[in-house]
Amino acid sequence: MRARASIRLFDGTLLDLGPGDLIGRLWHATVTLDDPRVSEAHAMVSLRAGSLRLLGLRGRFAVAGVPRGEVDLVPGLEVVFAEGIGFVVEDVVLPDAVLGIETDGLPPRILAGTCALVDTPGPALAPPTHPHARAWLWTSPGGWRIRLVGGPDRPLEAGDTVEVAGRPWRAVLVPTGVASPVTRVTPGLDDPLTIVTRYETVHLFRPHHDPVVLRGLPARLISELAAMDAPAPWRVLLDLLWPDGGSRKQLDMVLVRLRARLRQGRIRSDLVQATGRGSIELLLRAGDRLEDQA
Repeated sequence: MRARASIRLFDGTLLDLGPGDLIGRLWHATVTLDDPRVSEAHAMVSLRAGSLRLLGLRGRFAVAGVPRGEVDLVPGLEVVFAEGIGFVVEDVVLPDAVLGIETDGLPPRILAGTCALVDTPGPALAPPTHPHARAWLWTSPGGWRIRLVGGPDRPLEAGDTVEVAGRPWRAVLVPTGVASPVTRVTPGLDDPLTIVTRYETVHLFRPHHDPVVLRGLPARLISELAAMDAPAPWRVLLDLLWPDGGSRKQLDMVLVRLRARLRQGRIRSDLVQATGRGSIELLLRAGDRLEDQA
C-alpha cells in the first residue's frame, strides 16, 4: 500500500498526493497550479519519520494564516499558497510499512512514483528515462508493477525476487517510521563546511584551507538545492537551470563537472548526490553551515 493524502483543491478537484509528488506551476507537477503567485516547484510531499509532510521548495505556504516551510499532512488541514489557491486534506493513509526494493550493494529504498532499476555504475533507483534502465516500476490501481526490458508487465509484491540483468532485486516492506531520505549524517574526517551561495557563484570555506569557488551551472545547482532545503526531483532542476529546455544528460554533465571541482579542491564529492529515488540533494554533515547571499 502506498502512503497517500487525499486532498480537495479550493476549486473542488479531488486528488491523491504521495511521497515525491510535486505542487507548482510545472506542467508535470502532480498538482499544477497555473498562477504567477505560485512558484514552478513550490512544494513537495515527503515521507519522513512516520508522517507525510509538505515541504516548501521554491516557495512557502500558509497554515492558519502563518507562513510555513513544512507541515504534517493531517485530515482537516488547510494549506494556502496564495489568496484563493490551496487545498484541504480530506484523508491520510499511512500504512505501517510501504513497499521497497533492495539488492546486493543497495540497502532497502522505498518506491515512490515511477522509477527505473539501473546497475551502471552501481545498483540504484533512477528516473524512468535513465538511459541504462534495466526495468521500470510504477503504481497502478491494483498495486505496484514491474516491466523488464523486452518483457511483459507483472505485479510486484513484498517477498518477490526479480532477476534483472543477472542481479536479484528483492521487494521488501520498509517501516514508514524509518522510510525517509537521510540528508544529514554523522561527522566524518572532513572539516565542517561553510557554504555561501550567491547563485552565480558558491564559496566553500573550511578552517585552515583556501576557499573553493564554484561558478556557472555547478554554482546555480548548489544554490537551488540550498534554497529548497530538501531533495529535488531532477525534472524540477532541469526547469530551474534551463528554463528554455534542458536534458538529463546536461544535468549529469553538470554533476560530473561539480564533483571533479570538489575533488580538485579536496572537498568531499558526495556534497551533492542522488537519493536513488529520482531526486538530487545537498548532503550536509554535522557542523556544516549554509549562508544564502543571493
